[in-house]
Amino acid sequence: MTDSPRFQGFETARLRIAPTRECDIPALIPIQEACNRYFAFDPGPEEPAEETIRGEMSGRWLPPGGVPERNFHLTLWQNARPVGFAVVYLGFPHDTCAYIGLLFLDEAARGGGLGRELVEGLTEALEPMGISELRIGVSLRNWPGLRFWTGLGFSTVTKVSAPGHYRPEARALIELSAPINTLTRKD
Repeated sequence: MTDSPRFQGFETARLRIAPTRECDIPALIPIQEACNRYFAFDPGPEEPAEETIRGEMSGRWLPPGGVPERNFHLTLWQNARPVGFAVVYLGFPHDTCAYIGLLFLDEAARGGGLGRELVEGLTEALEPMGISELRIGVSLRNWPGLRFWTGLGFSTVTKVSAPGHYRPEARALIELSAPINTLTRKD
C-alpha cells in the first residue's frame, strides 16, 4: 500500500459509497443522533452530532501512530439519500489491514442487507490496494453488533480490552478480524 492511499469510494448493487463532503454533514446529523444509543454500550463523545461527525472526518480519533491521510469517512447513499456512514482506516495495525472504526446505518435501512453489501463492496474495493484483512472493534455489550459482525465472518479475536475493574456499567471491547477473501460473496 502506498504511504498516502487514495480512496475515492465505490458502488454496489444498491449503494454508492463516497468520501463524506462538508455539504453532506447536515444530512448525516439525524443518523448520528439516532445511532447515539450505541454510546450506551460504549461511552463516546459528549458533544453535538455535527461536532462528532466533523471529528470523525478530521481524524480526531485515530489509531495509535495514525495519520489523517489514511482515515476515510464514507457516506452510504441509496437512491440519492444518505442511509449511513462508516469510518475506515487503511493500514492499521499493519499495512495490509483496514480497520472499520464505525458503521452507523439509519434505523429504516437496517435489516435489509445493506451492511453486508457495504462490507462486501468494501472488500472488493480494498483488495486491489493490497489490503488482505479487515478488523473491527465491538462493545461486548452491543449484542446486535456482535451478531452482525460475527455473522459476516469476523470470527478471529485479535484483542479484548476491558480496562479497570468489573462494574455493571463498565465497558469492554472485542476486536475481531477476517481475511478479505472470506468476506466476499462467491455466488
